[in-house]
Amino acid sequence: MIVIGDEVTCSGFRLAGVETRVPAPDAIDEAVTSALGEAAFVVLTAPVAVALSDERLAALRVQESPLVVVMPDIRRGDPAAALDALKARVLGVLGVET
Repeated sequence: MIVIGDEVTCSGFRLAGVETRVPAPDAIDEAVTSALGEAAFVVLTAPVAVALSDERLAALRVQESPLVVVMPDIRRGDPAAALDALKARVLGVLGVET
């Protein structure tokens, strides 16, 4: 797994032992290409995803391997509400009712 994003987000993932990349704005595309060749699972933060072309992002979202997901920017909106919504989605996908 490789997470590509801002320094603060990546710091948290690094503490958990996950490989991260914090590219300069002009090196985002190159960082994504490199990660795609190295990892089975790539996480992009929302600002990184926005920096990619619409066509590239659309292609990344539908490819099967490596799996690429876009993580919402936790600094925007209400983090508690975002966590509750994520929990509900995960439970729904698993078929678990609360």
